[in-house]
Amino acid sequence: MQNRPSAHAATLMQQGPDTQQTTRTTLDICFTPPRSILGMRRVAPQFSIPPPPKSEVMLGGNLTLKCVAFGSPMPTVKWRKGLTKWLTPEDNPPLGLNTLKLEDIRESANYTCEAASVLGVIEAVAEVKVQSLPGPPTEVRPSEITATTVRLTWTYSGPEEPQYYVIQYKPKYANQAFSEISGVITQYYSVTNLSPYTEYEMYVIAVNNIGRGPPSAPAVITTGETERGNQKRKQMVPIMVTECNVTQESQNSSDKMNTINNMFYRAPPLKIIISSTVTYDERDL
Repeated sequence: MQNRPSAHAATLMQQGPDTQQTTRTTLDICFTPPRSILGMRRVAPQFSIPPPPKSEVMLGGNLTLKCVAFGSPMPTVKWRKGLTKWLTPEDNPPLGLNTLKLEDIRESANYTCEAASVLGVIEAVAEVKVQSLPGPPTEVRPSEITATTVRLTWTYSGPEEPQYYVIQYKPKYANQAFSEISGVITQYYSVTNLSPYTEYEMYVIAVNNIGRGPPSAPAVITTGETERGNQKRKQMVPIMVTECNVTQESQNSSDKMNTINNMFYRAPPLKIIISSTVTYDERDL
């Protein structure tokens, strides 16, 4: 006996979760059931075209999920988001086929196709993952601060590790662009070539295949002072003047030597008198 295709009229109802529009279409679904089903009057629901188990879309993108099931009697096919949010009307669900159109997708979620009849219920889950920018790194902490270097560490708690990190820094009160270190693949890095005794603000940014995420909270650090052996510090010492200085210069032509005598006249109540004589050779000038 030759198998003949049997035609089943199915009513398709779909409701876009974002557009809130419902459309109804009457379809003719033609298929040839397996030989094992021909002699049976009642068949539990089965998927002929289940939804894809995993799909990735860009942030704000669109996606269409198709789910086809058969059985005898013909099962109803409904869509659910997550565990409890039904996207198909309960009063008149479509038979055999249900196509879900998602628009302007903003978050990752699981969508479940349910085929049901009096003989049973089956489900197929479709994971929809939104490819979005990474979040900001957290707990950015400086350590090992010297006059010209600082070590930064941070954490990242996003669903997936970024491809790499970018460090931006500049003197906090300087009106200039940020210096940037790109391609950091660890969650720690030592920034070098800083200026001594300078306050810096530093940020860490995560990067994935979509682009750069928002920066972390700033880490504010002040570099150390240069070692005393390499740089002398200047000090201003206040002096109270209580004397008058008169300089008398004399010249001796025989030995070509000059003598400068510093004579100090006291003004009461001066307690310490300092006088000095400086001798130098004209040929050294």
